Amino acid sequence: MDVNSELDFLLNQFFSTTLNVFSLRDVELFLKKSGIYAKKEDILDCIGESGLVFFLMDGNFISRAGAFTGEMFSIKPTSFEFDSGVLIPGDRCIPFVAPDIPSEELTFVIDGVQLMRKSVLCDSDEAIDKFMLYGEEYAPQYIAADPANEGLDVRAVSGELSNNVKLTGFDISVLKERFAFEKGDRLVCSVKDWARGIIDFFILHDSKDRFNTGKIGEKRLAWYKKLEEFLLQSFETVGPCASIEEQLASLFFDHRDELCIPECGSVEEYLLSSSKKVALESFGVETRLWYKGKSAPAVGSWNKDMISSFSRKARFLQKKGQYYMLPKEVLDQAVLDMYYQHKNDLKELSVSLYPEDYQFHAGELDFVHRVLAKRDSEFRSSYNWFADQACGPIRRLTLDLFKKVNGLLYKIDGCAGTLENFPQQELVILTQLYGHLLNILSYSYSDKDVENDSEAIMVSIDGMKWNYEDIEEILLGAIDEDHCSRFKVVR
Repeated sequence: MDVNSELDFLLNQFFSTTLNVFSLRDVELFLKKSGIYAKKEDILDCIGESGLVFFLMDGNFISRAGAFTGEMFSIKPTSFEFDSGVLIPGDRCIPFVAPDIPSEELTFVIDGVQLMRKSVLCDSDEAIDKFMLYGEEYAPQYIAADPANEGLDVRAVSGELSNNVKLTGFDISVLKERFAFEKGDRLVCSVKDWARGIIDFFILHDSKDRFNTGKIGEKRLAWYKKLEEFLLQSFETVGPCASIEEQLASLFFDHRDELCIPECGSVEEYLLSSSKKVALESFGVETRLWYKGKSAPAVGSWNKDMISSFSRKARFLQKKGQYYMLPKEVLDQAVLDMYYQHKNDLKELSVSLYPEDYQFHAGELDFVHRVLAKRDSEFRSSYNWFADQACGPIRRLTLDLFKKVNGLLYKIDGCAGTLENFPQQELVILTQLYGHLLNILSYSYSDKDVENDSEAIMVSIDGMKWNYEDIEEILLGAIDEDHCSRFKVVR
């Protein structure tokens, strides 16, 4: 494990087990005890990128584990689940549990009694509904990864699920036998151990109150109203976020006192029956919670300042001779790809990373060549072409597509008009492609990282090529319009 990997591993361990508010100094001390000495800037970068930490107003932090341990949320089993005698958690514990724990590996406990795991056969539509908050586009992946489907071909070549699949859930027969659980009753849950995914719950006998009447019913109706109000507010302040899970984590953290109450409803029920203004809508090739009937745009009130900040960073890098941005992962993988293709010319490699019609600025090409030469000196002695046969083709295709995506982003960045004037969904897709390709490059250093997923990655890259081809002409047309708008006819 290299230093960066060890740093990430230790920080995730710290975030998963630290329940109290902590400071940057606390993190530094933890790392030093583990023999890791990192710069404050690097630690802050890791904290900001982890997704497991909330920044507090006083400059301190609290982990997701600390924020959500002990907080209440509810699950109302469906008629299918009650009749089948199984609870399928799916996405219903979002955002209260650790996002890296599969739902079938959670543990549910009532009065010291642990529910046993149980698999059930269900139609694919029912299964997908259980994972909608991960995004409909990702739901099939979660279902196919369920151990209950091990050895079964539940995915067609197109990526669609077969008509029937299996899901691992939890046997609720003990609830019927010992706790008078009836159809329509609700499980009120709270995370007891965040790192291990242990959830305590009690039963709220709600079966007689189908229409949310009485004091508890009135409080639940008020809960749905508040949830919608808070969601609409979050759309303006944080936008569509990186995922639905991140959106809900931010929302429930900010409003724990109002939403984490014994009379709480659930996000699932809200979307199915109570939502008036919010729905699962498209965000490029992904899904987000957004205003009902509208697609989530790329630019809004939530990220205008951030875009300006990126522009300032770009200007700073330009002063250092970097006009065309090439992330570290791209430069590293470009050197490895050069070895894979049995080439040896770093100058040729430097030029190949830029668009064909790119006009180099003074010192820019020399800067990139020096960086590549440094990476070459570090990689060359340890590179093994024979051990690169799974990763090499993936790296080659990813770099080719990344070059096109990055080049188009560069052209858009050079336009005089604002990003709001560009086709928003196409712009979203372009930035999503950039992020997905960079993710692939970030872990494509060796066959060990990709050998189990190489086929799925190749299919994914092929899909991204189609997505790029769908949006390229539209965005190039918008760039042409921007260029034309700079000129006025003089009579």
